Amino acid sequence: MARTKNLDREAALRAAMGVFWKHGYAGTSVQHLVSAMGIHRANLYEVFGSKEELFGAVVANYTDQYFETLMQPFGGAGEF
Repeated sequence: MARTKNLDREAALRAAMGVFWKHGYAGTSVQHLVSAMGIHRANLYEVFGSKEELFGAVVANYTDQYFETLMQPFGGAGEF
């Protein structure tokens, strides 16, 4: 299992996103998440706080990635 200081946050968020996509929020257990992310349960809580906070981080990461991609044809995200 990965130690917290060696945690690849982006990879962990991608793994968690896959679990949430597959099972939905309510159907995803912490055990599903730690297994997919390759971390200990304590590390999930230490790094992300809770399942809810992890879900928020996954959504924010997804939004950041895809919003940036969508805005590239317009010269970047810019300011609105």
